[in-house]
Amino acid sequence: MEFGKKFMRLLDIYRTGDGSKWTLKQIEDATDGFVTGRYLTNLKAGRIRQPSFERMAAVARVMGFPIELWVRDLESWDQVVDRQANLRSGSTLANRLNLVLEVIVNRETNEPFTVEEIAELSNGYLTVEQLEQARSGVINDLAGTQYLALSEVLGVNSSYWYSAAEQRPNLDPQTVEALKNRKNFLLLSKMGQRSEAEKDMLLNLADQLDLLREERQKGT
Repeated sequence: MEFGKKFMRLLDIYRTGDGSKWTLKQIEDATDGFVTGRYLTNLKAGRIRQPSFERMAAVARVMGFPIELWVRDLESWDQVVDRQANLRSGSTLANRLNLVLEVIVNRETNEPFTVEEIAELSNGYLTVEQLEQARSGVINDLAGTQYLALSEVLGVNSSYWYSAAEQRPNLDPQTVEALKNRKNFLLLSKMGQRSEAEKDMLLNLADQLDLLREERQKGT
């Protein structure tokens, strides 16, 4: 029943643009029939113990909530929802969007993403005008579905947009420059998915490689 309980709570928390509660038919239509009303009925009733990731992602995108809520315990949801609220205070969207556009390149062109490219790849969720206004600080917030579209286009975790600003360390110019390297950024992305114990192991390995390099340099 866990996913059913989560879905019912999501319906209570995340509403449509006019503030009304999502209907199963609206979700079905918004996903172009990929997630049917019948499937959602079975989900609510607890008859689907493990919904597919693709369908969970589709529902998250349509309703505008971080996909991580599906896999988090209900007791920890408040902090995730609060992180979304934190984004709505101040001009953090412009800072975060401009920062990520400095360090991520379009793999097709090996150049920084343009707002035109992002708008095209967002499948209609974002316009060039909205992106330009977001970068300049005219717009301080976007819809949940737009944040998810940005995450998919740029290849960043959706939590990037929702984490509290004071919890994010400032990136110095040297770090920003290092992250422009594709392999460096790929390593950082993979590190973010590891447990604290695994991170410690990887850091220890990096220290050992540093020592080995120093020994080789001494030998030459």
